Amino acid sequence: NTTQGNYQTAELYYKKAENLLKELNIADSAEILSYQKAMAFKANHNYPLAVKTFQRIIKKQGNGSILKAKADSYYQLGLLKNQLKQNDSAIIYFDNALEINAKSNDLAQKSKIILAIS
Repeated sequence: NTTQGNYQTAELYYKKAENLLKELNIADSAEILSYQKAMAFKANHNYPLAVKTFQRIIKKQGNGSILKAKADSYYQLGLLKNQLKQNDSAIIYFDNALEINAKSNDLAQKSKIILAIS
């Protein structure tokens, strides 16, 4: 299966990139890479790994792109929980995403979160 082969190749490249970023001590880029990895898991319907990766991101400390990755991860977790009909959990994740986004001027992201809640 070509899709499975592409996924396995992508997973290998993600691991290599993560190792390089750790060696270079570039934390911000590592979180962005982790976010992309979680999105790949989600796209391939591997929801448990997507959730685990998003949750790992939101536990990280930092500002800048880490903060954006955290807000986006909260948003994605909210979408996943909403999809699973776990509405109370979804609202908590969306609220956390809004709280982080309140510190930024990313109006597009704020509007996506508000639409998801409504």
